Formats: sequence, structure tokens, C-alpha cells
Amino acid sequence: TQPLPVLHLKGTAAQRGEAAGVLMAETIATFADKVFDDYVVALVQSVDLHGLPDWLATLIKQAVGKKVAVPVLTDALKWVSQKQDGHVHDAHDKSTQIFDEIAGIAKGVCDTLGADACQSRLGGQQAFTDRIKIVNYLPELIRMSCSMVGATKTATTHGSLVQLRSLDFGAVPFSNYGMMVVHHQEAKEGERPDAFAMVSFPGFVGAVTGLNSAGLVQSEKVSYNARSAGYNQTCIKPGGVDIYGCVPGTYDGEGVPFVIRRFLETAPTKAAAEDIIHDAKRTWHVYLGLGDSTTQEFDVVGY
Repeated sequence: TQPLPVLHLKGTAAQRGEAAGVLMAETIATFADKVFDDYVVALVQSVDLHGLPDWLATLIKQAVGKKVAVPVLTDALKWVSQKQDGHVHDAHDKSTQIFDEIAGIAKGVCDTLGADACQSRLGGQQAFTDRIKIVNYLPELIRMSCSMVGATKTATTHGSLVQLRSLDFGAVPFSNYGMMVVHHQEAKEGERPDAFAMVSFPGFVGAVTGLNSAGLVQSEKVSYNARSAGYNQTCIKPGGVDIYGCVPGTYDGEGVPFVIRRFLETAPTKAAAEDIIHDAKRTWHVYLGLGDSTTQEFDVVGY
């Protein structure tokens, strides 16, 4: 088995980010390198070209070998970032302050490694801040492909909720770099939960799954069968017509990991989380599972 690091972070978003950077400096720096080194070809080859501009889709198709794939992945992540930055700022600058957290992570890493190593390995603190930011858009670029189960009441032998979530990432760098990050909100606003926890990866501020102290638990499932979700558009793919239809979506919105992060951090109830999901500027269709540990109820929301 592989150990799972667990971080407990306190303070403002910037302070929590800086603490994470100090505690995981070498891991965060190494992970950022591996995204653009060991796994870059596999990551580029996994990108669904639907929704990308023609020039970028052409570059991705031609990205054979690491030398070509590295700048292509960088261009693709920058493009997604440019499409979503405005939406993410609008949704998070007054709620989670994740961009302050990203800057804090870069500061913590560079302060710990030292100025010379920060400059030689990471290009300096500002360059590393920019790199962490675009890497946070990677789950949107490769489209999360995961599974979930929610069973409760008559579906379980004990009548209580059983909720599972698998992270189907395969060989990409995520599989070896999982971690649990617990954020303690000392200066919380309104009815925010006291704390929330996310299964995460080094340098990531978005969430792929998590829970909060109010009893909200989140899962996610990829949307393969668009027709089953009520979307009947025919999808032409390289191998012919996709009988399951085209999963609808766009890159012009708030990416799913940022929406998940927002309701885990701010929603005191399942209903409040569903309101955030409903009002978000949606990107790609997925299914979000929301469990309530108090009522033992489980909802699946088509996002």
C-alpha cells in the first residue's frame, strides 16, 4: 500500500497555501516537473479534442514525442486557463480566495527550497505561481473519468448511507501523488462549515472529491452516455458515429474541480451545495454525488 500524506492547514487562504508549500516543497516541485516530463506524452494523448479550437487540436494530434508534447501541453493548459480564469475569479475571489492560496503555495515552496534553487529549478517564484495555476486546469483539459456509488436505506443491510468514490486516473502522475488536505476555517463567514477536507494532489487547490464538517460528502462520475442524460446530439468521432451521443460542454465556464471546491468550503447543507451547482457557469457534463451524513440521503446531480 502507498501512504497518503494528510495536511492540516489553518489561517487565511494565503497562509494555508504557504503552509502547504513549506510542508510539501520538494513534493510539489517534483510533481510539477513530472506533469511536464515523465507523463507529458500520455497526458497529451488523453485529451479529448471536442471543444478545442482547430489550431490547438491540430497541435495535439501532431504531438509525437516528449520534445513536441511539452510545449503543446503548456499551450493547451494556458488556453484553458484563459477561457476559465475570469469565471473562476468571479466565483472565488470573494469566497475561497484560491488564487491567493496558489500564490502562497509558490511562496512556501520557494522560501523552503531557497532563492537559488527556486530560480534554477522553477524559474523563480512568479513563474512557479503561473505554472501551479495552469496545472490546476489539468483535470478540465483531460476531463475527469471517475466512478461513484451511493447506497442508502433499503439499498443497504443497515439502512445507512454507504458512499464510495474511485479516482480512475490510471498511469498519469496523479496515481502516485494522492494526498488529503484538511482546511480549518478559523475566520469563517456566515454558516460556513468549520472545516473541509479534499482528496488532492501537490499544488492543487481544486477538488476532485471531499467532505466538510457539516456532514456533506461529495463523489463524482464521468458522463459517457450523453443520451441517457437527455442529450441527443449525434457525435462524429474519428472511428465513426458515437452511439452514446456527444457529452455537451464548453471550456468557457467554471471548471468542475473549482465548483466542487466552492461548495465543499462554503455549503453548510446538501441543498446549499445543489444551489451552487445549479448557479455555476457549467463547463463539461459530469454527475456529482452529494451525501448527507446527518439525514443519510444521497442525491446525484447532473452538472
